Amino acid sequence: MRWFVALNSTCQTYEFYAHMIRVAVASAIEETELSPHLLFDGSSNELTSWFEKQGGTVLYCRSSFAEELKTLAAQKSDRDIYTIGSGAFIRVDIPRILAERGIEDEYILYTDCDVMFLQNPVPILKQIDCRYFAVSSEHQIGNYRAMNTGVMLMNTRNLGLTLPAFSNYIRSHLEKLCTGTWDQDAYRGYYRFPRREWGQKWGIYFWTPLPEILNWKPYWGQNSDAAIVHFHGPKPFMQEAVARGEIPKIYQQLTSRGYHYYCQIWNRVSSEI
Repeated sequence: MRWFVALNSTCQTYEFYAHMIRVAVASAIEETELSPHLLFDGSSNELTSWFEKQGGTVLYCRSSFAEELKTLAAQKSDRDIYTIGSGAFIRVDIPRILAERGIEDEYILYTDCDVMFLQNPVPILKQIDCRYFAVSSEHQIGNYRAMNTGVMLMNTRNLGLTLPAFSNYIRSHLEKLCTGTWDQDAYRGYYRFPRREWGQKWGIYFWTPLPEILNWKPYWGQNSDAAIVHFHGPKPFMQEAVARGEIPKIYQQLTSRGYHYYCQIWNRVSSEI
């Protein structure tokens, strides 16, 4: 199964996220049968060369919303709108990117950069039949309405059919999406009925539940069954700041023993790269 991760080379924390991708790839090679693919907005560099040397595939691409994001960033005098948004929204274009390159896989795995593989997720993923995409809960285990797009099993065929309308929805709500959780709020708002902005009264949602062990958050504690750990909240590169108590309060409550436990594993993989 193909696994995709995306990064924009202009983001201000590029070096940190590039290294998290290296750890994610190293752990995937060690633990899984996934085929790593990097969706990269930028020119060939040290990361892309390294990625290909590991047997991965680099697809150079740009978000279809890049120009709108650049304009909005200038209007709001907020560079992050472009540098973060143009990376985050790349996943929306995956059906188009694959079609342009003749890749016909019906299902692919997408993750954020800040993940680590501890077991092979493919046997579980192959048992999931999703109409559009499968995702896990965000903060509260079992709350699939408030889902998290950090790990997504994507049905690229059906997402491709809805892509034009979904893209129009994003453009209509782009400014608000950029003050929230970017594309995550877009997926939450569009793929449900009645279709409304995220945060309004719930109706029916059209995503499929993904087992939490495929998007396990460190602040949930240790779990020997976890296949994909997602450093949602405090990142591994924040360990020294965490130790000094220099992270935002919103993150402090998420640095439980689970965070330190999984950081130790992450450090081991990182040291072997």
